[in-house]
Parts: sequence; structure tokens; C-alpha cells
Amino acid sequence: MGKKSIRIILGLTIFISVLSACNIPLSNMSTQIPENSASIETILTEMAIKTLEAAPEETNTTLEKTPEPEPSQVHTIDPAKVLHVCLGKEPETLFFYNSSSRSMWSVLESIYDGPFDVMNGESRPVIFDEIQIESEVVPVTEGSLIVNARGELDSLKKDVEIIPADDSGICGEEQCVFSWDGVTPVSMIQTTIVFSLKPELKWSDGEPLTSADSIYSWKVEADPNIKTSKKYQNLTESYAALDDLRIEWKGVPGFIPQKSSDVFWIPLPKHLMDGKKISELVMDPSVNQSPIGWGAYQIQEWISGEKITMVRNDYYNDYFETKPYFDQIVYHFFGFAGDNNLAALENGSCDIIDTTIDLRKDLEPVLEDVRDGKKAVYISPQSSWEQLTFNFQPAATEQIRFFSDINVRTAIAKCIDRNQLIREIFYGQTEVPVGFYPDEHELHVPESLAITYDQQEADSLLTAAGWIDPDENPETPRISQSVEGIPDGTEMVLQFETSDSQLRFQTAKFIADSLQTCGIGVSSNIKPLDQFYAQGPEGPLFGRKFDVAMFGWSGADQFPCSIYLSRQIPNEKNSWIGTNVGGYQSKDYDRLCGAASVSNLFSPEKRDEQWAVQQIYAADLPVIPLYFNFSIAVSNINTCGIRNESGTRSLLWNLESLSFSEESCAVSQWNNIYANYTE
Repeated sequence: MGKKSIRIILGLTIFISVLSACNIPLSNMSTQIPENSASIETILTEMAIKTLEAAPEETNTTLEKTPEPEPSQVHTIDPAKVLHVCLGKEPETLFFYNSSSRSMWSVLESIYDGPFDVMNGESRPVIFDEIQIESEVVPVTEGSLIVNARGELDSLKKDVEIIPADDSGICGEEQCVFSWDGVTPVSMIQTTIVFSLKPELKWSDGEPLTSADSIYSWKVEADPNIKTSKKYQNLTESYAALDDLRIEWKGVPGFIPQKSSDVFWIPLPKHLMDGKKISELVMDPSVNQSPIGWGAYQIQEWISGEKITMVRNDYYNDYFETKPYFDQIVYHFFGFAGDNNLAALENGSCDIIDTTIDLRKDLEPVLEDVRDGKKAVYISPQSSWEQLTFNFQPAATEQIRFFSDINVRTAIAKCIDRNQLIREIFYGQTEVPVGFYPDEHELHVPESLAITYDQQEADSLLTAAGWIDPDENPETPRISQSVEGIPDGTEMVLQFETSDSQLRFQTAKFIADSLQTCGIGVSSNIKPLDQFYAQGPEGPLFGRKFDVAMFGWSGADQFPCSIYLSRQIPNEKNSWIGTNVGGYQSKDYDRLCGAASVSNLFSPEKRDEQWAVQQIYAADLPVIPLYFNFSIAVSNINTCGIRNESGTRSLLWNLESLSFSEESCAVSQWNNIYANYTE
């Protein structure tokens, strides 16, 4: 059997491509305000009960009253070295297998350093000296547990589609999909990753952190009392300690993880937790309210409804070079609304307003204060976006199919000044998407592919497509003339569906007004969430009963091209469950998406395919991406080192590097809309 070994020596300058942390509970982390980010696997079920504008809900088991643990180390606190952080909501737990709220991770960043710092599609390994990745060709036979060509766990049987290791020999091409005939001998790729921990890592109680702690965490997460997705558990053949510092993960044949962090289980202190039943752990106050870690800080006290106070972990400096500046971190809970938290920042009760707080309503006065040097703001577009979806295949045969012609889709995109939309609603603080990722992301596609606002060209394209304006009055709809499949004289009036929220109401009005200037009529239907996201065939979205629909998608957890695959069109055969609600179909897109979805763990050149599929997406326009959602944080001007990066689990990912200065040191991340403004 052929074997290929790839050795990756990890340091500050070497990165492993990742998009998210591993093994999180079913309630997924959010990367924007105040939305929840959802993976493609779970978003369909979530959409029926919440909107992207809904405040994050934490659905955890009710816990006993929070204990007040005694600090394990004696500390002298310099009042000038106390950092105060405003959180939008008090965490219900700090046990990461009980929840995965953003407020929880803002606190846990002080307790756990890493294991990976994730941002903009890349990650820095934090607690590892080395990661070794190997691929091996292994034979598979009938009944073998494998991952099929769709990335699903399966057993090998006749007609199951797989990606064989000897793809060229079996199919005559690379990355082919082979439908097994039940006879042909086949082999598949099996991946092994060995994680080598830094020596001298210690828990904040002084006990060594070893490979056994990660193995214990893996076993805990596997227990049915732990309500996580179990995705990576199911894709793991074995997870074992080779010695005190090395952990070996071996995957099911056919599964290649997108990134190493997917298959590393965050360590738990086995010396404290082992021996307890898992059903007891999920309720244990010491696990939920006062966990220990290896990071720069440890919990000193938690006063329910008021604050969580952290003090230094003195063992941290035994193995990390960075000595944290702050003696103490205090997390305050002043509510989700921006006004209370901004008042706390102004009176000195807080130094940082975290991204867990909704600052969008306060964005204009915040930007004015940043302009005047009173505050610093940190705004970061995230890998989730709002889109206007074209319905290529209405479920009702009598419904007009307006969008078969690319010229019509392009014209509509050119009718909408998306940059102006962003200026009016978001004060210019986010981006118009071209592909799936914002500018700073490593998989961002070039701006040259963007379709820009041009009403005159839009008029020409519509006329060329057979949608004429005989009275030359944009207030009356255009009518069809010699448009294939559409009777002459049909008015171009689009049924516009979206869900009920103030932001979507504003956006829908802007779009309707824009389209009217091009002679396109719009009939807007703004529905309550449960009606808009209702399952097909009755629901307007999943039942494909719209002309255009506006809603959001997320690409934070995995490469999201599968959203628009042909097999994702909701229909009767798949019980009306599918992400491609517009019915877009392209063989080229499907083929490239399949190739792009295969992990680039061994083949960095796979990024070319990930760019290529986004180029088809940008050119074919199955949707008009309107804007990236974004997260906002604010601080005083004397807090140094804050960076709000796309894809991080918390604003405070580099908490150990933050500091104070008597001089202004904060560096804002924003689009300075006042730079060229004159009265």
C-alpha cells in the first residue's frame, strides 16, 4: 500500500487553513450581531424558528447556584491593571459541551489559550510543538465503514458512490466519483494526524496537561448525555494517546478533514473530572461555573447577574513567552442593548464593549465619537451574508419564470446600488460580497468579478432580453416581447418574499425603489418568521413560491458551495428540505463544488478550485449577495492591541496580548466615512 507523509512543523509563522473551532454543541457559535451562525447541516431546521436578526438564545440545562471558589494562587492586584469587559449576556455555563454561546467563549478565552487561534480562514496552533499529517491507501470491502462521495458516513455496498484512491486507474481521471459495482476491488484514502503538545503545559492548579486530557474530552463528548452533533466522533476511527504528549487521530476511510483543528478535542482536566458520571458533570457547578484551564487567567469569583472576575494563572508563564499585562479581568453584564454598555464605557465601568452587544442601533453616534477621538471601534465583516434569491424553478407550473436569461439577472443586480444600500443602512461599514468571503479572508475572490451599479446598462440589458418599456415611464412595469416561454405583454412584476424585521423591511424598501427606477414592479410580502420559513410545499421559501426572496446564509463553518448544488433543490423527493431554494442548476458548478469541497489538507492547490467555484457563482448570479453581516466592538482609546477578526470565536482571542497606555493607542477598524466629507 502506498503511503504519503506530510510533516508540518508548527510555529508562529506557519498556519493551517481552518474556518472554525472543533466539536461544538448543537447551539452553534455566532459570528455577528446579533445573529446565530449555523452550519449547512443544521441551518434548515433552525430557520423555521429564528431569524438572523434574533438575539442569541442559550438553551442549557438549569444549573445549581453558582459557587464562589477560592483562588488557588495569591495575587496582588494593581488597580491600574484591571480590564473591564462588557458582555451582552451572562453565560449560562462555562462548560463548552453544554453550550457554545459567544458570551461563554469571551470568558473562556481567558481560561483557554487556543488550542488554535482562528481568523480569516487560517489558524495559529497555540499549544502544539508539532502536527504530523499522513495519508495512507487502505483497501475497503463490502460492509466497510466509509465516507461516500457526498461526505456522508456510509457502509460500502453496491451503487454507493465513493472517491477511490486509485481514481485515475478506475475512472481515468482525478477526483472521480465511482459508483461501486459490488465487485471491483477498491481502496480509499485514510488520514492520520498526530498532535504533539508543548511540554510543560499545566492546568491552573499546577497539574500537568497531557494527552490523556484530550482523550478524556473525546470520551466525554461521545457520551449521549452530551448534546453535541457527534459529527467528528462518527468520522473518527480511533483517537488515542501515543505517550504523555502525543495524540493520534485516525479517520474513517474517505474522510479528510478540512483542517486539523476539526479533529482535536479541547482538553478537559481528567484529574478533576474522571470518575464522575457524565450525567453528573453536565450539572456539576464546579464544571459549569468554575472550570480550570491552561490559559492566562483563572476564575476568582462569579457573582450571578453582576460579574465574573478572573485573576492571573501564574503557571501560564512557565510555557508561554507572553506575560499578560493585566492582573485582573472583570466581565460585566449590563444587558444586550447598546445604550447601557456605551454609558458604562463613558463612565469608566467598562474598557471594552464586546461583540456580543447589539451596537447597530447606536452605530452613527459611535462613529461620530470615533471621528472625534473619543472612542475606538472594531468592525469586521463576517462570513455570513444577506442575499436576494432568484427563483429559477417555481414549484407552480403556471408561475412566470423571469430569470432564465443571465441578462435579466445581471440587469437586476445593476439596478441595485448595493454600496449605497450599505451607506444608508450601515453607514458604509460592511462590504458587497463577490464570493462567499469578505476581503480579509484567504479565499476572497477578486473585486474584478463584482457587478457594479449601472442603471443605464441595466436598461439596455433588459431591453435586449425582451423586456421593453414602450411608454418610457419607469413607474409602469416593463412588458415582455418575444421572451422565450413568456406570453407577450406580460408585466414584469416580481413577488418579493422576506421575513418580518426592521432591517429587512428597510432593505426590501430600498430594493423595491431601486427596481422601480428600472421599470421592474415589486409586490412585497413581509411574513412572520414561522410563515416565511415554513416547510414546503406550503411555505413560500422552501415551497419555491416566490419570484425573489431575501434571507441570509452563513459560510463560517465550512466551504459553503453546497448551498447551491442541484441536489439541494427542495422538492417532494427530498421532503422539501434543501438549501438551493431558487432551483439554480449548473453541471459545471456542481462538478467544481465537489472538487472544491474535498479537503485541501494535503493539497493546498485545492484553493484554486475553491476560487474557481466562487467565480462561477459570481458569473451565474443564482442570487444577488447584498452585504456581509458584521460584528462591532468598541473600546476606550487607551486599550491597546484589540483586533476584531472574521471567524474568531471571540473578540478576545488575543486577550493575553492586550494592555493599557496613558496615550491613545487603540487602532480602530472602520470605514472612515468622514474622511472626504465637507460641509
